[in-house]
Amino acid sequence: MTFTNDPPLISSIDLIPDAVEKADLDAPAGSGGKLVIGQAPNITITETSVVADAAERLALDVQEGDVAIQTNVSSSFIFTGGDNIAPNWEVLDFDAVGAIAGEDIAPNDINALGDILGQSIDVTTVDSDDLNLTGAFNGADTSAASAGEALTSDGSGGFNFASVGGIETAATFGGLPAVNPPQIGYVTSEEEYYYSKPQTGVPFDSTTANFQTSINSQGGDPSGIAWNNDGTQLYESDFGTGEISQYIVSTPFDISTASFETSINGQDNAPFGIQWNNDGSRLYEVGFQSQLIYEYDVSTPFDITTASVEDSISTQDSQSNGIAWNNNGTRLYEIGRAGLIYQSNLSTPFDISTATFQTSISSQDGGSSSGIVWNNDGSKLYEVGRTSRIFEYDVSTPFDITTATFQISTNLQDGDSQGIAWNNDGKRLYETGRGSGKIYQFIVSTGGWLEF
Repeated sequence: MTFTNDPPLISSIDLIPDAVEKADLDAPAGSGGKLVIGQAPNITITETSVVADAAERLALDVQEGDVAIQTNVSSSFIFTGGDNIAPNWEVLDFDAVGAIAGEDIAPNDINALGDILGQSIDVTTVDSDDLNLTGAFNGADTSAASAGEALTSDGSGGFNFASVGGIETAATFGGLPAVNPPQIGYVTSEEEYYYSKPQTGVPFDSTTANFQTSINSQGGDPSGIAWNNDGTQLYESDFGTGEISQYIVSTPFDISTASFETSINGQDNAPFGIQWNNDGSRLYEVGFQSQLIYEYDVSTPFDITTASVEDSISTQDSQSNGIAWNNNGTRLYEIGRAGLIYQSNLSTPFDISTATFQTSISSQDGGSSSGIVWNNDGSKLYEVGRTSRIFEYDVSTPFDITTATFQISTNLQDGDSQGIAWNNDGKRLYETGRGSGKIYQFIVSTGGWLEF
């Protein structure tokens, strides 16, 4: 082969057009004029950087495909090419139900609503279609969210964002607590997440009480009902058997977890209303046959097996059924078949021997009246009767029935309602029914837990 001209020098050949870095083409001694591996430049396809904020990310020297993890929003961004400006960065999109680009994620590694363990997902980037909590939140606007916030519902169809308390682990779905503000729950036995909606019911509002569950009573003819202070013991008087029964309740104020423990014979053969004093040292029973109110001393608080009759007084009504106290034991209330509600004053709190009749008002249920109860502060009075309705009064002077004004009535569950009670925060209502022999539980709330 013959060259017309001398070949160009190696140093004048641009082997990598527009390359920022070139190999050192001066072969080292002993290499026989060949390049060695150490002289080849590093080729980086994607580079990952950790930055504190957007300003630091936009100051990076980047090429297409580079990734930046921005710690102030707990998000990862990928550079799509061109100038290093905000529109050329895209947030890496994680599948909110647990799969990222086909890779499985353990349930305890991700919270689909944005409060992520390890802070790896920004809630503002979660698409509403991915965040479909059994359909309830589909289409909700996520643009107003901040990291660590979750969708909440006010129960009327509107949605907003609020801080959540993190992940609450529970062994069973029933073990998830009622929380407000809302929270994420992870049920270990089911390996599923649940999201709590806020409680929206108004405490002690009988019109928002929704039937939840019922249990069979111990005697089959329940009349009165009462609780201890913390909801771990339930009490029922039975018109037919003449007994007062005591239940142990494993989940406070939830009758579905009630187990019968023991019973005693009531002082009357047909006991109706029952009530405790504030500390469980005294129990009261209304006797339908004797028309007496009995007072028991209880040596072990709230344990009926340690109750012994101490005193009794005659009722105001010839057929009194229900009994209630104000919050300090200075007023006693009765309701009976004469269609009246009676109020007595006590000079010694919770000592019925010091009771003096003061006044009475007409009841709404007339000759069917059987149960009576107050809310915590005496601003509302409730009456129940055999017409299967609960009647609610507003009381302008707390615990003074002369200032009671009837407001509204609501249907109950049983056709022969007898006793009535609230739990201590007014979010659960209870009814005893002789028609079915059941104890009923109502929830005053539209909150709860949703699976996603």
